[in-house]
Amino acid sequence: MCSLIYNYYSKSIDAMKKDLAGCFLFLTLPFCYLYILVLIVTLFINFPYQLNLVVFIALCVLFANGFLWVILEIFTKCVLPYFRKDLIQSEANLIVGLGFITGYLVVAQVTLFVFGPLSSQFNFGFFLCTMATLYFHYAFIQNNMLFLDRFLYDGLFFKIVFFQLFLSIGTQVFTILFPFYFVENSSMNVIYGILFRLYFILAYSLSVADFVVVVKGGLRKSGNFLEREMYPRASVHIGQDGVERAVPRVILQLDPTTL
Repeated sequence: MCSLIYNYYSKSIDAMKKDLAGCFLFLTLPFCYLYILVLIVTLFINFPYQLNLVVFIALCVLFANGFLWVILEIFTKCVLPYFRKDLIQSEANLIVGLGFITGYLVVAQVTLFVFGPLSSQFNFGFFLCTMATLYFHYAFIQNNMLFLDRFLYDGLFFKIVFFQLFLSIGTQVFTILFPFYFVENSSMNVIYGILFRLYFILAYSLSVADFVVVVKGGLRKSGNFLEREMYPRASVHIGQDGVERAVPRVILQLDPTTL
């Protein structure tokens, strides 16, 4: 067990030292595992009394998986190629993984803002956000991490992080001063609201900023891709200027009717 923890943190530290896109999710995953562990223990202890909740969660997971599959098929085959015709598979996977995690994070934060931290709506949104983080990290991000220069675009990465920080502070102050009709302005709501917003900032704000930079083409400007990756069946030619260029191979196809 100790060796697994050591290997995990050594891998995460190595990824952060190399400035890989999506590496900050390594800080988020332990909290996701802890949340699932607490959820399983709670359901196991109260299983006879929460059978309906167990069935509801199982159905939600099945529905979410089917819904995600449909959305991913549409997004990767229709939406992404329309906006970025020169996408490479690793770049597309990072955009899909970080993008859907960002989307589920927005859902969780909206339910937190509208319904409060003690509501069933927020609990369900937080559950989906946690499950989506685990799924998209291992399915789309883990094996496609590439170097990302976070100082590109006049420090856009840091602007996105500070924008999320100010937005979280602003929404928390707003909910304290102007609580919604169905959100009690109690001390527990305020405390849990602050804790959850702090968690979202620490666990997700850096990954959301990574997503924005990657969408703008930061991976290419960071020098990840050579031209040869654009031509999977290409040879490499070094010109007189010493620059390596990809030259598409010409495959000779003979017409049998002319032989």
